Amino acid sequence: MLGFAACLLPYRSVMAQCPTGSLANFRFTSVPGQSVSLAWDAPAGATVSTNYEILQQTDTTYCRWVSNTLPAYGVVATTTSTSRTVQLTSPSTVYAFSVRVAGCGSVNTQYTLAADTLPGLPSKPTLISVTSGGPGQATLTYSVPDDLAPGISFYRAGADGVFAPVGSKFIPCPPGTGSFTDYGPGGNANVGGTLSAGTYRYAVATFRYTGYPTGGIYSPLSSSATIAIGGTCAPPGAPQLKSLGTASITSGQALLVTWVSSAGLALGGSYVVETSKNSSFTSIDTSVTTTQTSALVPTLASASDSTLFLRVRAVQECGAATTSASTSLLARAMPASFLLTNSGPSWIVKAGDAPPSAGVSFRNTGALSARLSFQVTGAFFDVSSPFLDVPAGATAAVTLTARSAALASPGSFAGTLSGTYNGRSGIEQIATPVTLTVTPSSAGGDRTGTKAHASAATVVFSAPAGQNPSSKTIAVYLDPIVGQGPVYLSASVNPGGSWLVLPSTLSSPITDSSPVTFTLSVDR
Repeated sequence: MLGFAACLLPYRSVMAQCPTGSLANFRFTSVPGQSVSLAWDAPAGATVSTNYEILQQTDTTYCRWVSNTLPAYGVVATTTSTSRTVQLTSPSTVYAFSVRVAGCGSVNTQYTLAADTLPGLPSKPTLISVTSGGPGQATLTYSVPDDLAPGISFYRAGADGVFAPVGSKFIPCPPGTGSFTDYGPGGNANVGGTLSAGTYRYAVATFRYTGYPTGGIYSPLSSSATIAIGGTCAPPGAPQLKSLGTASITSGQALLVTWVSSAGLALGGSYVVETSKNSSFTSIDTSVTTTQTSALVPTLASASDSTLFLRVRAVQECGAATTSASTSLLARAMPASFLLTNSGPSWIVKAGDAPPSAGVSFRNTGALSARLSFQVTGAFFDVSSPFLDVPAGATAAVTLTARSAALASPGSFAGTLSGTYNGRSGIEQIATPVTLTVTPSSAGGDRTGTKAHASAATVVFSAPAGQNPSSKTIAVYLDPIVGQGPVYLSASVNPGGSWLVLPSTLSSPITDSSPVTFTLSVDR
């Protein structure tokens, strides 16, 4: 008898064990733009079959990433490797990544990395002020215009004028005004500031990550501000004016001013050139600010001769200034100067019509009143007055009227209205043309006297022997409009013969607004 013996063995569950250690060194290995390559160090106790999950969060700005309020993570990839490339599929998006061991809860979750596909550079921040936060330290106050950058960096320049980074911080959410204190090398809030005495210049820039915590795209630097540490803001040496090269100018003209540079004027300092009608400069007429040692300085126009005083101030960016010795010259009265505000008329009338009239205006742009005395050429129009008195800054006009005798029969007239006055360089003149075209008065559409012109004065045909040349196109336009009714062309070929074929379109009238275009061809 054959028998079987059965043996009941106890059941044992076999489950994957979570690593005993933690993930480490979560990092970007490349951030080419449309994808990111992530890598991490395996935790203690991991095996080749340990499964990792890549988690992703997205938003349109960095604001919620900075404040750690992003939407919930989603798993975008799993792998048993300790590296993985993830595609950045959405434009204008901020991405946050994390990694964990699958099935082991959040114990082995590693910190967040950030990347983005935002376009362009971050917005430039504003450096509002730099003030002393205490001995050996400077406090910067700044503002950030939007939440498209998560961080801001701070830069300091010393006597060499070269900016170097001195710190950075996350931009709070929502963005706005913030502050940062530069304590100097080795300094902090506990030990105090370590900046040595001197003048320092600061600027700020926002940045966002091409792959946090490495890499970044920075905005342009803000405008800078200066502070003196460990003492007062030292004034520069006084600038020295050079010779003006003249003892007088006409008021209203610009004056070239040059000077010797100031000793001790720090980077960021400037020069201010000022003019005044009093030697104490209690009121400033004009001023120009520059970093150069020359400037073209405007002066105010004056109706009378006066003394013009001039000086140059050297100003540190922190505000300390030194002034040159002043100099003076004679500013002569600005004489009259005229501009035409409208040109002379171009009349077109029929023979026998009433004489036309038109006004011509003149503006006195000078500082003195002046009289315009008129002269006429052409003898076909009259002026309402032989002269015109125009106050400074005012506009006045005369009336021109065509003479009846000029309208008796068809014809064309051209002349000039000119006015002379006492100007800057003596007797000066301003002039404008005046024209009159008198057309026939018949009502039957008479266009006698009309002139026309062609688009080409000469048409050249060429071709190999035995072949006809290619056709040519030409357009005919009317010159000034005269009379009424259509205009027709009458064409003739010289020397005679039938070699030039004229088109039938020659029978079409030419209008005032468009030409007649026709094609010429050769038949040999």
